[in-house]
Amino acid sequence: MAGSYLYSNKSANQEVEKQMEIIRKTISREIPGVLSIVLTGGYAYGDGGSVVSGRTAVPVNDYDLYVVCKNAPGQEETERVQDLCCKRVQEHIRELIKKESRFPGFAMKELQKLSDTMNIDIRCVTRKAIKGFPPMLRFYDLKQGGRTI
Repeated sequence: MAGSYLYSNKSANQEVEKQMEIIRKTISREIPGVLSIVLTGGYAYGDGGSVVSGRTAVPVNDYDLYVVCKNAPGQEETERVQDLCCKRVQEHIRELIKKESRFPGFAMKELQKLSDTMNIDIRCVTRKAIKGFPPMLRFYDLKQGGRTI
């Protein structure tokens, strides 16, 4: 793991790393011609938000990703992959919550609600398109401050 995704304990960062791996594998399988996957926003800088208990880290902000492709898929296909990534990460978190026997029933339900509302924002772009992006913070993140997963 290179750096931290959030301000908290080591095991929570390892859990977010596992979630990034689920996302990376899903995107790589579902979108042809992926050149790189870049995490931007708070998680890329180490200040992502999560509710943490033991080894379970439930994101409270969305994961922002740019997928650089040879040929970017259309919006409908991108949304399908985005939904699939969310579903797989949510399933992973639910399994972790079930394993954590020390959660009282109320806390378990709250963590499950959080996991059900977490989101992954994916934008697919080509290398050529990146060169023409206007000088906006989100594009600066992609070019200079993002974190390749």
